Amino acid sequence: MEIKRTLIIEQILRFGLALLFLWAGVVKILSPVDFIQTIESYQLISYSFSVFFAYFIPILEILCGLSILFNKIDLGASMILLLMMLFFISAMLQAWIRGLDITCGCFGKSSAQNRSQYLWWIIRDTVILSALVLFIKNRLENNTNGCTIILLRKKSLWSIFFEPKSEQNR
Repeated sequence: MEIKRTLIIEQILRFGLALLFLWAGVVKILSPVDFIQTIESYQLISYSFSVFFAYFIPILEILCGLSILFNKIDLGASMILLLMMLFFISAMLQAWIRGLDITCGCFGKSSAQNRSQYLWWIIRDTVILSALVLFIKNRLENNTNGCTIILLRKKSLWSIFFEPKSEQNR
């Protein structure tokens, strides 16, 4: 019963996270100029990097969303998204601390009308981050498709290739 419940939770998280990041990526790809302006408003990187990330981030979100949806390298994709969410939350926090008047940009122009609602954005992104953590935790515990991170196993790549072999294993 417990395994079935965790698999149901995993499938709900899979579908929800996949749709969320597919939607976020597609909306940004459809209006890259708006997304460039949004990235610029955070005042973290130069214009040329803003242009690069305005095209790179949506493609990465779409690829990760598809990976999660179709259960292909979904653990890696969800970890990439987790790192992205940590960066997004950090970027919002620094903008809030610096008193910048920004738009989130997470979901295109629909989020542009709500300027400088930092607390709401951070809470929302923390909920998404928590869903990713729960999804990754369930994937690692259930290991439903045989995919797991080799470095989290008992024998890591480091120990296989770089630790001296004992006399019994030679």
